[in-house]
Amino acid sequence: MNIGNSSPLDRRRPRLRTRLFFLASSVAFSLGLAEGIASLLHGGAYPFLNVFQPDSALGVRLRPDTSTRIRSRSGRITDIRTNSLGFRGRNWSSGEESGVPRALLLGDSQMFGYNVDERSSLASLLEQGGRVAVLNAAVPTWGPPDYVIALRQLAPKYRPRFVLFVANAANDWFEPVPNRRRTTAQDGWATRAGTPEPSWFPFRGYVMGRSHLMLGARQITSYMGDAQLPTTQSALRLKTDLRILRKGSPPGGPPSRGRRESRLPQPDLSGGAAPVRASIAMA
Repeated sequence: MNIGNSSPLDRRRPRLRTRLFFLASSVAFSLGLAEGIASLLHGGAYPFLNVFQPDSALGVRLRPDTSTRIRSRSGRITDIRTNSLGFRGRNWSSGEESGVPRALLLGDSQMFGYNVDERSSLASLLEQGGRVAVLNAAVPTWGPPDYVIALRQLAPKYRPRFVLFVANAANDWFEPVPNRRRTTAQDGWATRAGTPEPSWFPFRGYVMGRSHLMLGARQITSYMGDAQLPTTQSALRLKTDLRILRKGSPPGGPPSRGRRESRLPQPDLSGGAAPVRASIAMA
């Protein structure tokens, strides 16, 4: 047996493994450092809310028990946290706390408090004085049909005494199309329904949804015209909704010309829910 006479290939293998190890370690360290720098430059914040998840009834919901930071165009950074139901703010209890009546707040990004600190949101301001406990069930991208669905889901269990529906005059009156036909979620971002499913790869959720380094790269390539950031929901949704309406009328017949009539179904609040008093406000 010739122990001391190893082949050149055998002697090269340990060196090759060592080089590959140091190469992988160097790449990982460099990416980690670049991610940290990118996060620092962004202030740990994202240009849009990135905690959406698909929902078959409502199009999208927010991920439960999570947090993120968003940055406005002016540079204002806002911390966002969700409760166990995926709504903004603290967790809800199933019964009234110390006899304080409850108000269920329904709306879109304005009532959610987009780019507004939680303590300065409408839900928090309404709670000042302790006369009412506000359950903030507002979610960006939702419209009037989705408020009805959310009311059906939440009222029997949480039994609000008041329901406050705040209509955003900028777009709510033009959203008879349920959100499930308009919006879905990919990698935490809200995007248009019907967008092709992306290819899966390990750690995709973090890389495409939470990585500041990837976000910066996508922003750069978008300015070059080669790629785009995830499609966001804004005033441009009106154009999309109108195209959907032209393809097919909402349930109940074609929309009337020259005016818009409410086609919201009446919510069934049976099943032990306490009678509620509904209020409508325009914003």
